[in-house]
Amino acid sequence: MVRSIIYSSLDNGLAEITMGEDILSLTEELRSFLYKNVYENEITHREFLKAKKILKDLYSYYLEHPDEVFSEIPKERLGDNTERLVCDFVAGMTDRYALMTYERLFLPQPWLVM
Repeated sequence: MVRSIIYSSLDNGLAEITMGEDILSLTEELRSFLYKNVYENEITHREFLKAKKILKDLYSYYLEHPDEVFSEIPKERLGDNTERLVCDFVAGMTDRYALMTYERLFLPQPWLVM
């Protein structure tokens, strides 16, 4: 694919980035297959909705508790940037960290039985 893009683009004098028709056709076929069987199937959609809820809940939580993340920034300096800072913080989380944080913040913790 990369080779096709390089050679096709060079062939047109680098006027635009293109790929050969044969590779373009195969790429479109692959894209169609992936959307039908991976991206838009029911299982993936349900998982997407779960992930969306987790991200929304984390965003709302940290918007209400910015001091838990931005304790070193005085509140008056956060000002109108709080939404952007919280958004960037949540967006920078790995999947695993977001799940662990969600679990810590929103799910009951096991009780120790002695």
